[in-house]
Amino acid sequence: MRFHLLTVESSQRFGDQLHVLPRVPISGLIERKPNMLMPMPGEGLELSLPDGRILHATIASFGVEGWASLDQLYAAEGGPGKEVWKAEGNDFYTTSDPSNPVLTLTIAGDLRPEDVPPGTEIWLSEARYQTSAPADTHDPACGDS
Repeated sequence: MRFHLLTVESSQRFGDQLHVLPRVPISGLIERKPNMLMPMPGEGLELSLPDGRILHATIASFGVEGWASLDQLYAAEGGPGKEVWKAEGNDFYTTSDPSNPVLTLTIAGDLRPEDVPPGTEIWLSEARYQTSAPADTHDPACGDS
């Protein structure tokens, strides 16, 4: 079953991937489809362009953006000016608020920003859903109670 992820505001090429905005709040995904599993790299996308054409693409990544240094973050984000969080105990920086994380979609392949103009609707081709409650991991033989 198809699922609407986002409507493109802008996109930018990073190496062999297309980075798409807006970012998607995790809380919004959960509110819209509570049992949907997180979209994963390699899953199919349908891009419905404003002119009516449909393109097919693949997720390269869909997650919280992170950088190993502030220099890398500033290079990607165009310099200081955004609020930045640093993970405790290691060098991981993000502009995504840990109390309300947002996910960034990158699309694999040779698409360019002009191929995916603002107004393009991006859909998961086949959204996956949790079909049953998680298995009980309690094991009396291990001594847990």
